[in-house]
Amino acid sequence: MPICQFANLPIRAEGYQWDLYLPGTSSDVLWTEYLPPEKLPQVLNPPSGFIQNANSSPYTATVGEGNPDLDNFSITFGIEKYEINRALMMKELFVLDESISFEEFKEYKFNLQYHQDSDVAQAMEMLSDLSFKDTQLIEAQEFLANWDLGTGIENKETALGLMTMLFLSQNVEDFVGHMLARNEFSPLDVELAFTEAVEHMWDKFGKLDPEWGEVQRLQCGAVDVPMGGGPDVVRAAYSTMEENGQLIVNNGDGFVMLIAWRPDGSIESYSVHQFGSATIREESSHFDDQSELLANMELKPVWFEESDILENLEIEYTPWTSTYH
Repeated sequence: MPICQFANLPIRAEGYQWDLYLPGTSSDVLWTEYLPPEKLPQVLNPPSGFIQNANSSPYTATVGEGNPDLDNFSITFGIEKYEINRALMMKELFVLDESISFEEFKEYKFNLQYHQDSDVAQAMEMLSDLSFKDTQLIEAQEFLANWDLGTGIENKETALGLMTMLFLSQNVEDFVGHMLARNEFSPLDVELAFTEAVEHMWDKFGKLDPEWGEVQRLQCGAVDVPMGGGPDVVRAAYSTMEENGQLIVNNGDGFVMLIAWRPDGSIESYSVHQFGSATIREESSHFDDQSELLANMELKPVWFEESDILENLEIEYTPWTSTYH
């Protein structure tokens, strides 16, 4: 069970701040060698029994012993040290469950929560300590205090909470909106973002409490369905805002595949695509026929055996030698 930070990491000279301008008058700032693959940060069969990564630090790929030692790698490699919400949640879920079934693993893949150590939780804690004079803001603050940090489609606090985070990401310099456990911001930043979010909710939706699935949508072809999840949630969803205030998902969970190796030696595989298998043929029924599956956090079987394939065969053709391509 290995995991490795795959990258061409240049062996750079020490003593320079490599994220700033470098002197063009010295050959010391040129590099000709790279760290060999066997020296890259990697984890192999850790005692915890699991590994995870979500574009986060390789130094925390698991819990307990077995992680790469940060001191063994020069700062000049630029290897990430930060955590993000997805990594925090996956480690917590895996640690708390000593024996993970396939169905449980599937549930974890579609987890909808923000971690208590995430930027979202920190912002909500800052918000709870603020004092407002405006009655509309007081009402909104009391309403959002009930948010459980979940992002299910029926959750009525999510929209105001994540709109606050959206405006926070727009207002704070260097805020990374898709990595929500690494940013720095102040209570004043939260106050300004929250005020904008409240105004936005009343202006676009006429209320503070629309269900999250009313606000965030997955659209493709004829499909327009509620979509749970959010930025840096394990069930990731990143969106663009429409003129009407709705958020249309355009990134995040895409192709998902889960594979189960059974004790009897058999293999089962399940997958889903955010749209369908015919992504460039709008006239096909398979252009958008998986969108609702993804929105419902469901998977379809992937067939290996010829008998299963033939049983579910819709059309048979030879690519590029048939009129059907």
